[in-house]
Amino acid sequence: MRLNVVKVIRRSVALFAHHPLGLLWVLIQTFVVMLFSLGTWAGPMLVGLYAVLIRYVRDGAWQPERLWGRYTFNNLLGGVVFVLVNLAIYLVGVPSLNFHPLLNFAVLFVFSSAVTLLWFYTFQLLSEQDQPWQTAVRQGWRLVLQGGLGQHVGLILILALLSALASSGQNTPLLLQLLVLLIFLVFSVLLQTSAYVMLRDQPK
Repeated sequence: MRLNVVKVIRRSVALFAHHPLGLLWVLIQTFVVMLFSLGTWAGPMLVGLYAVLIRYVRDGAWQPERLWGRYTFNNLLGGVVFVLVNLAIYLVGVPSLNFHPLLNFAVLFVFSSAVTLLWFYTFQLLSEQDQPWQTAVRQGWRLVLQGGLGQHVGLILILALLSALASSGQNTPLLLQLLVLLIFLVFSVLLQTSAYVMLRDQPK
C-alpha cells in the first residue's frame, strides 16, 4: 500500500488538536534531556517518545509514562550515530562548499533529506521491537520504499516548509517563536508516527 499523505496530515492535525498540551509536554521533556545530555541520550528519548505517540495514534490511549525506561546500550548507540550523522552534514559537508549560498542550501537540503529518509522509521521500530539499531534502519528504509519514495519526499518537503514558516517570524517575541517551533516539532513527529502506523497496520 502506498502512503496516503493527505490522510496522514489530516490524522496528525486531528490528533494534535485533541491533545496539544500533553504532546507539547512529552516533546519538551524529550528535548530537555537530549539537550542537557549533549545528544548522548537522544536514542532512548526518541524511542520513548515514539512509544508514547504510536500508542496514541494507534489506539487513542494517552500513556506519557512510556517515554521513560528505554535506556539500553543499543538505543544509546543508535541515537549517538543519528546525532553524529546529522552533525557531520552541518559541520563538515556544507561549510566546505563555499560557492554560493543557494547552492549550499540545496546541498544541505539534499543531504539532510537523505538522512531523514534513511532514519524515518528507525526509532519507531525500536520502540516496538528490541533489535539492533542497524536492523531497524534497514527495516525502516524498506518501509519507506513500501510506502513510496515520492510520498515520503513529499512529507519531507512539507516539513521543510513548516520549518521555514516556523522560523520566519523574526520580529515576534522569543517566547512566541519558541512555542511555534515546539508546535512544528510536535506536528513533524506526529506526521512520522501517523505514516508509520498507517504502513505497519495495513492488512497483509
